[in-house]
Amino acid sequence: MTHPAHHLVDGVLEYKGFGGFLAEHGMEAKGEDYSVVAVFGGQSSGKSTLLNRLFKTNFQEMDAAADRGQTTQGVWMSNVATSDRLIVLDFEGTDSAERGEDESFEKKLSQFALALADVLIINFWQNEIGRQKAMSVPLLEKVIQINFDIQLQLSESNSRESKKMLMFVVRDYDSATPISRLEAKLYSTMEGIWSKISKPEKYQDDELDKWFDFKVTALPHYKQDTFDGECEKLAEKFINPEAEEYVFKTGDSWRRCGVQITELDGYANSCWKAIKENRDINIPGEKELVARHRSAEAARCEKDTMTNKVAEIKKQLEGGEKVPGLHATLSAAVADSVASFRKNTSQFKRYQEILDEEEAALRADLEEITHTALEVVHERVCKEVERGAKAALAEATNKVKESQDFETANLWKTLRVAVDNVHESVVMPELGKYEKENVIDGQGVRLCGVKMREALVNTLRDTMASKAAAMHELMGSRFLYALLHNNDGLPLNVKEEDLEKRCPDAYVEAMKVMDALLVWRFEEGMEGVTVRYPEFSKRDEGTAVVEGVVPSEDMYLFPKEKVRDTFVRFCGEVKGKIMEARLGLKNQLQLPAWVYLTFLLLGFDEAMWVISNPVIIITIAAVLYLFARQKVREVWIENMESGPTPVRVALTSAWPYVRDFLVEEADEAKPAVAKKND
Repeated sequence: MTHPAHHLVDGVLEYKGFGGFLAEHGMEAKGEDYSVVAVFGGQSSGKSTLLNRLFKTNFQEMDAAADRGQTTQGVWMSNVATSDRLIVLDFEGTDSAERGEDESFEKKLSQFALALADVLIINFWQNEIGRQKAMSVPLLEKVIQINFDIQLQLSESNSRESKKMLMFVVRDYDSATPISRLEAKLYSTMEGIWSKISKPEKYQDDELDKWFDFKVTALPHYKQDTFDGECEKLAEKFINPEAEEYVFKTGDSWRRCGVQITELDGYANSCWKAIKENRDINIPGEKELVARHRSAEAARCEKDTMTNKVAEIKKQLEGGEKVPGLHATLSAAVADSVASFRKNTSQFKRYQEILDEEEAALRADLEEITHTALEVVHERVCKEVERGAKAALAEATNKVKESQDFETANLWKTLRVAVDNVHESVVMPELGKYEKENVIDGQGVRLCGVKMREALVNTLRDTMASKAAAMHELMGSRFLYALLHNNDGLPLNVKEEDLEKRCPDAYVEAMKVMDALLVWRFEEGMEGVTVRYPEFSKRDEGTAVVEGVVPSEDMYLFPKEKVRDTFVRFCGEVKGKIMEARLGLKNQLQLPAWVYLTFLLLGFDEAMWVISNPVIIITIAAVLYLFARQKVREVWIENMESGPTPVRVALTSAWPYVRDFLVEEADEAKPAVAKKND
């Protein structure tokens, strides 16, 4: 059924659009399986009448009795009752009194007609052939020039579209003149125009047929009895694909607009906008824009669908539910979305580069969307693993603290090893358990592993920053510890007069604390940053300064500007620390004599029982032996390190004899004990 014609471009050249035209005529599902036919010609040349007879359309026809003025204004559009794949365009006539000398108007319509139509019917009278003005040769020159430019664009853009057909319909044909003569005359006129139009140098020698398909047909006067019959024969060439001269078939290809029918409105609007703004129309570019727009719209639909799907999954996860195999589920959803995108954009295969670009962006966006759901799971897993990992790290850092090794390189190497050990021995095994339970997959293990290592490093940084905040107290404690302990951490039996001699070394140990905790040295590359300070004997004459450059100020664990004040404060308290050490030596626990007498009186009976029991005596002797051996070794080590030479020599000589004596005594006591027991 043919419906009333639809105004596509109105009389003031405003684009009206397709509106509901395609839906109304059931053409929305045609894809690229449709064709556009347009008619062009002078005003009052019978264009609308021709279309109505050919395609049974309802374009308004001129009433010659009433007026021979302008009937069609702008561009009208109609469906075809006998074909569901044809769109017919009726263009306003050229050379009208209403448009006057406005040549740009004719150029605009010519561009628009050739941008949309697969076949352009040029309608004129037989008696106008050979007459320059009557045949509208200037208009034909515009048509040929524009069509060549379009075909050149298509050729250079590697488009596979076929040539457009220019069909000359000779009206009021009298059979006295052979149609072949009319064809020859028209072709001669076209060749003359072809030789004049502007062409690139490399195309100057090209034949006309390389770029254009021409068809000449003739119709009798519309009032003759044979007119309708001839129109039906001509219409058959447009409607029946089995017809011998079917106009939309050329060789092995089909004449097509090359734009999805659902995108035709946007394509036509874009073309008309460019034409109206007097820009050079770029047909491949306009079609590419349509492909880009449609593929972007398809991608957006897929992203919206995925967003809704992921939102439901996240709702489940945040409600405490477990979703086994989540990563596999989401990966399959991404694959399905990409497949759907390909299906919905398959009509734009000629613009594969655009589709590939859009698909890559879509895949990245989909993975980002799905990652938000995976992050919920990863966050939960990391929180569950983090508690044990931080406890293990705290234990490791406490051991580092107990070691009292503040040598910068050693300290930070030990901390790096501690983080690595906790990550490998605690974090990764725990994550492996979640993988076995199908809560996360291998990629989730890797992502959570990276996140957990970052958490461990951040925790370590917070720990070291808190230690650095107590820099002054740590330096004082380290100074006091170094005064009273050797390098192995063993307590020294230091005499009060020897404390002063140990102060320089203790001072150096205290300054190592400041150097080690000054900056964050977990990553490599901070070796050049150090604290320079004066010797112990000159500490009151100089100050501590920071040397080296850090990448950024946030690398400082201890504020650089506080180094000098902390050093001065520490040096001011050195004498106090020495006095504290002396008091500690004086206040070692020493019991008065009456305490020992009291122990003897109150424990007399118990002492006699022990003396009369050989087993207990031997046990006590063994314990005393072990204790004495350890004590002698400590004294020996102490005096070997710091004692006078005579003492060291005496101990070295005496120790073997003492050891042998104790062993002999123990051996002699064994037979007596055995006999006693018998």
